[in-house]
Amino acid sequence: MIHADGIDLCAEDFGDPAQPALLLVMGAQASMLWWPKDFCERLAERGFHVIRYDHRDIGRSTTYGLGQATYDLSDLAQDVFRVLNGFGIRSANLVGFSMGGYLVQAAAIAQPDRVASLTIWGAGPLDDVPGLPEMDADLLNFLMSAMPQDWTDEDAVVAFHVEGARRMRGDRFPFDEPAHTELARAEFNRARDRASALNHASYDTQHPGGAATLRMPTLIIHGDSDPVTPVEHGQALAALIPDARLMVLDGVGHELPAPIWSTVIDAVVTNADRANIGCEASS
Repeated sequence: MIHADGIDLCAEDFGDPAQPALLLVMGAQASMLWWPKDFCERLAERGFHVIRYDHRDIGRSTTYGLGQATYDLSDLAQDVFRVLNGFGIRSANLVGFSMGGYLVQAAAIAQPDRVASLTIWGAGPLDDVPGLPEMDADLLNFLMSAMPQDWTDEDAVVAFHVEGARRMRGDRFPFDEPAHTELARAEFNRARDRASALNHASYDTQHPGGAATLRMPTLIIHGDSDPVTPVEHGQALAALIPDARLMVLDGVGHELPAPIWSTVIDAVVTNADRANIGCEASS
């Protein structure tokens, strides 16, 4: 548990702390468990000190109660550095998925000297880019209409998350319902406040003019069947960031399916290798 500025952030690390740091930043309403342990360990085997953590209002980190949070996206982005400071890390490779992709952008804009490389997966620009498609209407309707009325009802909450994950996937790989059910139950049973994660819907993602200032090696990963953040968002982001590389995953939605882990890990490692600076431990 990292204690900083009155905030508790629950984190877990893998691999050798002497290796370059790689911080995994998950999306909205999802704890660090959504970065699978095997995925983290495989990254560590490639020569990284890998860290995952719970955002505020999720998992074991500080919760505020539904509707009581006062933080915004910039505050959550600063939590990136609170986690790094907690491990004594000066600079790191950042990998963000979904909301985490917006957070690592904001972190890199705020303190670029502390970001060696940037991987943004399943997210779009913080900048206001007109004309980008919105979330799939059927998915949005499900998320709004099927939300549990009682967030202490384990079976109802688990069923909602599993069905949401099913609807967010692409059609390339079969849906692993047992694995998602196990994950959703683990998340339910370790949460301090199961409803507080809904506070993540209250922030503003715009940060005008920020992406064009980024100069660290940047990789954009996006599924071409993403119903949450359509692939046009990733394409727009890649166009804004100088020298960014775009990897489009065929038939993949808003998900981290195990069959693509090797491809993604290879790309993350290659992007980190492009960094001109190491990931140093702070004194």
